[in-house]
Amino acid sequence: DGLAFRGRYSKCCNGHGASTCLEWLPQSLDKRCPTWLTGPVLGCDTPAPQWPTSEQRGPFGAFLTITIVLAYLLGSVPFGLLLGLLKGIDIRKAGSKNIGATNLTRLVGRPWGIAAFLLDFLKGLAPVLAAAWLWADVGQDAPLSATAVQIFAGLAAIIGHVFPIYLRFRGGKGVATTFGVMTGLLWLSAAIAGASWGIAYMASKTVSIASIAAALAFPIAVFFLKRGEPGFVAVLSLALALSALIPV
Repeated sequence: DGLAFRGRYSKCCNGHGASTCLEWLPQSLDKRCPTWLTGPVLGCDTPAPQWPTSEQRGPFGAFLTITIVLAYLLGSVPFGLLLGLLKGIDIRKAGSKNIGATNLTRLVGRPWGIAAFLLDFLKGLAPVLAAAWLWADVGQDAPLSATAVQIFAGLAAIIGHVFPIYLRFRGGKGVATTFGVMTGLLWLSAAIAGASWGIAYMASKTVSIASIAAALAFPIAVFFLKRGEPGFVAVLSLALALSALIPV
């Protein structure tokens, strides 16, 4: 009844059937159901596993730390400020004095503002996607899922934009970076929020109103698209938390 998974995992709780117990676990944990990997074990009465040993936590802890630090450092890159300096303007001293795409657009033009928005968007999206890709090899024995690591990476990128180490922790609002994180985690809901932003902006010509519309649309989209799926409450809570960051 042992079905190999990447040569390191096997199915536990023999006799309960695939429909009630599909938990995967490292063979090094004495074939006990890993509730810390996959949530509550359905139909299984085996004892909960011990927490991973220091040897098992080592690679995971190092990877998680490096992921968070690199995501923060990438998020701290002030692309709006750098593009403004290329045009000979320090946007921290002009307009709204914000380093984001909106202020850059007002000062040097829409093409530069769009470029800043895309770069800020990518520095939120890239860490989320990279974390999932790298976690496929590193996180097999880890006590956190790939999604949890993606969330940590995304939040680190947002914090980096809002509190950049390169600018003495005085950054922008993080709207574009937050939207990049949203896209990496829940792309369809993020697309709906983006469409709402575009419609609201065309109607109002005001970025703040458009951002509020996107912030409202995102959790609503998550609610209808993810309702009834496992972990729905956690996903909706995350959507609400990310949406709360948009109009800031």
